[in-house]
Amino acid sequence: MDDLMFRRFRSHLPLENRKTYAESVIGLVGHLFGTGVIFVSFFLVGWAVSFFLHFLNGIHPFPAEILDFITKFELYLVYGDSVLCAFVLLGGAFRFIAEGWRNRK
Repeated sequence: MDDLMFRRFRSHLPLENRKTYAESVIGLVGHLFGTGVIFVSFFLVGWAVSFFLHFLNGIHPFPAEILDFITKFELYLVYGDSVLCAFVLLGGAFRFIAEGWRNRK
């Protein structure tokens, strides 16, 4: 019963609440730009931490186990950044497709 109520409500939304194609494209471009900013900022933070740790390693060498852990952590940080940005990018693409599908007419 409730499902029918919400379906009716969605089908009678006024046309002024719908986004135009240009607004959807601008939203997608903004989402892509935001994803790029997120990726670059996380990458720069990871690079700065890596640079600092390797600088410290040059002054006073870390034990091999610690250096191996740091290297693996840096690698996983880049992988995590890439996966996070992929999810954000897919979310933006899904929203763009959904808006385009809703505004077919």
